[in-house]
Amino acid sequence: MPGETDETPPAPPSADAVDLLALVDLKKTFAVGDWKFHHGALTSPTIHGALLQIPSVPPAEYRVVMVVERCWYRNSLVLGIPVGEAATGVALDCGGGVASGLHHLDGKGMDNNETTQRGTLLPEGRPSTVVCTVRK
Repeated sequence: MPGETDETPPAPPSADAVDLLALVDLKKTFAVGDWKFHHGALTSPTIHGALLQIPSVPPAEYRVVMVVERCWYRNSLVLGIPVGEAATGVALDCGGGVASGLHHLDGKGMDNNETTQRGTLLPEGRPSTVVCTVRK
């Protein structure tokens, strides 16, 4: 969870790193809402339930590093994370910044399990680095 880590900041991309944004073709990629690229950055729509499925299947162990910025609309950011045959979601600033955490941990929602963090994590108008690491 944010603020709690036993790891150093993300290392520079390795030779086998995948640029996930380069895989996104907005004319072909499954999406809900009007997603756009603006000056090389992916911009999400301001609607509730906006979704973009990146066409990639990660290996068993991987790390996703994103730089995100809340620009104008206070809504949550949820990153779907495949974990083996299952999936979870890293939910940030749900309910207008009320809580963040992992979805479906031991059958509990992100707002009611050991990963729950109360309060706003993503400041408006300032880039934040989000790192999600999946290990076996």
